[in-house]
Amino acid sequence: MIRSSFPTFGRVFGSITRLIRISSILIRLFFSFSFWFLERLLF
Repeated sequence: MIRSSFPTFGRVFGSITRLIRISSILIRLFFSFSFWFLERLLF
């Protein structure tokens, strides 16, 4: 049972890490864009 459920757990873990990586990249892009927009708006 444990050995058969291990590959699915690894797959889920890989997808979660991929989602975290994509979300971190998106958050970084959003923050950089918002800072650029604020700079353009203020100065």
